[in-house]
Amino acid sequence: MRIKNYKIKIASSTPPSYGIGMMRFLMTLTILMCTLTFGFGQVLSEGFEGAGNPVGWTQEQVSSTQNWDLATANGSGLITPHSGAQMAEFKNSSTGSATKLITPSMDLSGAANPQLTFYYANESWFGDIDELRVYYKTSAAGSWVQIGSDYTAEKTSWEKVELMLPNPSADYYVAFEATSNYARGLDLDDITIIDLVGCTGTPNAGTVANMSVCSGINFNITAIGADVPAGGLTRAWESSTDNVTWTPIAGANTDSYTVVGGVSSTTYYRYILTCNGTDADTSAVIEATLKA
Repeated sequence: MRIKNYKIKIASSTPPSYGIGMMRFLMTLTILMCTLTFGFGQVLSEGFEGAGNPVGWTQEQVSSTQNWDLATANGSGLITPHSGAQMAEFKNSSTGSATKLITPSMDLSGAANPQLTFYYANESWFGDIDELRVYYKTSAAGSWVQIGSDYTAEKTSWEKVELMLPNPSADYYVAFEATSNYARGLDLDDITIIDLVGCTGTPNAGTVANMSVCSGINFNITAIGADVPAGGLTRAWESSTDNVTWTPIAGANTDSYTVVGGVSSTTYYRYILTCNGTDADTSAVIEATLKA
């Protein structure tokens, strides 16, 4: 079976009272056809663009009455939309307020490997950092279950997160719960859900290059040309101080990773892809040395 994606834009002419300010929801309907192959089926795509509230999206106030809204920049102007002209933002001039931003109901019953991808940023304000947590539930009346990490560390540029969605169902929801700590805002953009094809054979971990970095300063490590996400494909970065003993980096499961806080001495990195727990490929080693 081959997959072709068609996009239908649905705009609401009467904004609900609960919602994110002026937005348009872009829902992608995946239609199975014997035509061009794209390697995955796209279920949802939201970039928070245009006018009108997102069709089907809701909000659940966990603590206080603060809602998510649209923004063109965060509180300091440092963070602007990852793409387009707008992004979703949760910001409050107090601490402890929390609200879930919830997708429409999605039928994932036929999805073998549904994957959620999104970008977020959360610039601090004098050490205070707004937080993000991600949840799912398998029915409207079901209980929320957290997936991924507690995203509590400061990100002053867009951070990409990819999460496999467990227990797909015919009435599936994903929620982005932001908690305000009186910072610059929790910013969210470019949310997609796709059904990945399964991996086969030995994957390709891509190519890497040595780098010279400044002590204590964030830097990115990237594997160029590595295989794209697939069902059954696990991705992991490892680090070492001696190029002998290796330690997995928690949360480093995409082909690009930001080393927050940098390093204070020469450090080594490598990228490992494993298909179905057996066939694996390891990149060459990145040597990150300190600039003189």
